[in-house]
Amino acid sequence: MKKYIVQLEILESGDGLIKLSDEVVAAFHLKAGDKLELLTQKDGVSLVVPTRGEFQLNKLLEGINEDNLHGEIDLGDPVGDEII
Repeated sequence: MKKYIVQLEILESGDGLIKLSDEVVAAFHLKAGDKLELLTQKDGVSLVVPTRGEFQLNKLLEGINEDNLHGEIDLGDPVGDEII
């Protein structure tokens, strides 16, 4: 994934205090109403990451068809504490 370094200006905007530049919105394919997570790391660097919502197993399974179904994948011999 391409790395982005951007500056965000915190502005009062309706119910909150954030406004993203058009560059950030385009880079992450954001739209009004998308939810974001703010992740703070020990070094003080903060990242804004789009959340993609909760997945529902039944919806994911409905998406399986002959075109995207694949067989088993051989990942080789166990290398740790895998349960076989």
